Amino acid sequence: MTHATSEECIEMRITAIVKTKCNYNIG
Repeated sequence: MTHATSEECIEMRITAIVKTKCNYNIG
């Protein structure tokens, strides 16, 4: 994988947080 730009890193972190919340609510 190539290194993501700072903006992409922020988006990925937000996405990961959302996924974590969704998984937490489901499970």
